[in-house]
Formats: sequence, structure tokens, C-alpha cells
Amino acid sequence: MLQQPTSLDPELQKLQSEGFDLEVRDGLIIVHHVPYLNSKQDVLEGKLIFCFSSNVSAIGKPSDHTAFWAGTKPCCNDGTEVPSLINSYKGCWNGFQEVYYLSLYPDSLPNSRYPDYYTKIKTYYYTITGHAFAHDAKLANTVKSGAVKIVEDDVFMYQDTNTSRAGLLGATAKLQEKKVAIIGLGGTGGYLLDYLAKMPIAEIHLFDGDVFSQHNAFRAPGAASKEELESSPSKVSYFCDKYSKMHKHIIGHECQIDEGNIEFLFDMDVVFICVDSVKARSFISRHLIDHNIQFVDSGLGLSLGKASVGGQVRVTSFFGGKGGYIKDIFGSAEAKDDGVYATNIQIAILNSLAAIMMLNCWLKHINFFDALPQYQNIVYNVGMGKLFSQSYE
Repeated sequence: MLQQPTSLDPELQKLQSEGFDLEVRDGLIIVHHVPYLNSKQDVLEGKLIFCFSSNVSAIGKPSDHTAFWAGTKPCCNDGTEVPSLINSYKGCWNGFQEVYYLSLYPDSLPNSRYPDYYTKIKTYYYTITGHAFAHDAKLANTVKSGAVKIVEDDVFMYQDTNTSRAGLLGATAKLQEKKVAIIGLGGTGGYLLDYLAKMPIAEIHLFDGDVFSQHNAFRAPGAASKEELESSPSKVSYFCDKYSKMHKHIIGHECQIDEGNIEFLFDMDVVFICVDSVKARSFISRHLIDHNIQFVDSGLGLSLGKASVGGQVRVTSFFGGKGGYIKDIFGSAEAKDDGVYATNIQIAILNSLAAIMMLNCWLKHINFFDALPQYQNIVYNVGMGKLFSQSYE
């Protein structure tokens, strides 16, 4: 465990040297142990929170005059709220409870703009704490002298300033500590990784034993260079190299799933099955159901008509229970061929759609998205442009 650095900005280092208890994480600057008065004139402690958009190595200048406050309403000595401070009550925000949205213009500064975070933080801090220090300086100093907060290391190579800016840290907390597996990186699996790598998931395991070939480049996210293709990387090494630049815990396994390694999946929170073989998906799903491991499977059933493509995109999920419906949807595990899958028509836009549909199923299950209704089988008909959903509960 490491103390989060404030070396992103010399202004924050200066504040820390002056005794401010700072924490920098997830695109937030959090000032802990801020003494304030409540309406009963009790000296309490709250948190000042500032959003920032960094350029990796520097926090830069404040984009506006606003901030957030975690605690009860800051008040003056007479019990009235601190004037010209509170804009609105937010309630739960970014995982913090009882949050107020603050709006404090620096009227004494040019253009009413804060030149840096040092000035902005101190202005907000003394506007709130001045009443507490005037009321009981000794007690206020005791509140301020809290220990520096120690936080866990982040899963990202750089801070996720997008999530905090949108106020979604409370929702994305549901993704933390999750271990997920993607089986198959031919098309849909690559788009799944593209989305999952931007989420605070603890571990993302990749399984594929094939080489990343030229045709794969035309149904994968991003753009592979000619030099990368000439080196004939494995799919796993190619995608690990691309997305480890953003997410620290992408773990590659250059192999197919079989009897010898299927047990590795039993430690996953969810498995995403993106294979184009009926036999493979039937084998994997059967073992996952037997061990009550959650999974989401997808399949593209596309065909070429008179110079146009038709068919469907299917997503099937299992989140516990008997799973008897799975065999009916997948077909017999003894199937001799893969039927329509043997056409091997893969189109990037539909691979991406399949990945989105798969993630939507899982994110609804863990209540990241609104959870009702939930369906175990969803089919998108390309020609009709419609979704058809079935529930087996």
C-alpha cells in the first residue's frame, strides 16, 4: 500500500507541506479533516472535494469555480449556513454520502477565476474553517491534525478523470475486485477487452491460442500496423501489449480452453465466451454451469444474400441456477459441424454490437445499469433492426 502522490502538481506539494491532508485519486483532489461548524455550533470534520482533468503528469489549472463538500451543512457562529457557498444538495455522489455542490467565486481575483489549485483549495478551506477556528481554535486544530490517508494502488496506468467528472465512482465501485475472463479474441472478444480495460476491474484474463492475422485486423478495435502484422504476434500478446498501456492487470494465456485448464475459469466472477465453435461453447458452458460460474456467451449467425448481409447477433447469459435452457439454445455438444457459424462471416460493427450486448447483460446483473427487466437470451435481427428477448426464469 502506498500513499497517493501529490507530485502531479507542485501547488499540491506546497499545500501538503503546509499541513493539508490531501488525497489524489480517480480524478479527485480530496482534502480530509476539514474542521467546520454545524447549525448547533459543534466543531466537526468534513471533506472538500475538487474534480480535475490532468494531462497525466500535471493537474493544471482549475476549469471552474466549483467544488463539493462531504458532511453536514457548514454554518456560521449564529447557526446560519455559510453565505455564498452552497449551490445545491447532491446526496450520494461518487461514493460519498451527504454531499453538497459548492459555488464560491473568487471575487477578489482577476476575471473571478482561480489561477491554480493552491489558491482555490485555500480559499474554500478558510471560507469554511474560519468559523470553526473563531469558535474554538483548539478543537479545530485537533480536527485538522488527522493522519495522512493511505489508499490502495490503482488498476490504471493513469487516473480515470472521466468517471469522477461524471460522478460515477459510486457505480463503478461495483466493478472493483472483479475477476473476468474473455475466451476468444477473434472479433467480439477484442471489443469486450476495449470496453473492460476502461473499467476498474481487478483482473482481466485473456484466452486464445491463435495468431493475430491480417484478416483479424479488420474486425478488431483500433488499427494494427503493417509491422505488427508482419511479426505474426499471438492474439493474446497483441491485445495485452495494446491494453496494458492503460490497465495494469491484463493477464494473457496463449491457449485454448480444454479439459486440462478449464478449472482455471472456476475462480472467475464472470466468463465471456466469444468462440465460433458450437462444440467449444457447449463444452465450456457445461463445465461453468456445473460449478455455478457466471458467464455470458455470444454468437454471430450471418449469411450473404444478393450482395447484402443478413442474420442475427445472439447473446445468452447464465448467472446461476440449473441452466437447462443453455443446451436448447446452443444445441447438442456432439454437433458434427457449426452450421451457420461455419460461414465465418465477421463484421466489426456487429462484433462491437455483440460485445456491447454482452456487457449490458452483465452490468445489469450487478446493478451497474438499471436491472429490470433481465433476459437470459437476446437476439438482434440485422434485417429487421429489432431486439428479441427471452426470459427463462
